Amino acid sequence: MLKKMKITQRKAKVRLLSVLMLLVCASMPMITLAQAGFETVDGGAGFDTGITDVPINGGAALLIAAGVLFGVYRLYKVAQNKLALAN
Repeated sequence: MLKKMKITQRKAKVRLLSVLMLLVCASMPMITLAQAGFETVDGGAGFDTGITDVPINGGAALLIAAGVLFGVYRLYKVAQNKLALAN
């Protein structure tokens, strides 16, 4: 026989949070790529050289910093383990 599944409050919160995060992650590319089209100064369809590119900053810099810190942490842990094994 099939047992009735009881969902606890904690499991319900985890499922709700998972679905919410899935929706946020699915909609992020649409938000970040949705920018106004480039137009020329005179409003025509010609090529305008006055367009400035957007630099990579913020999120990429934080990811790089987190990667460096994690690498330093792992090297520290490896050094501690080698010292513990040597004693």
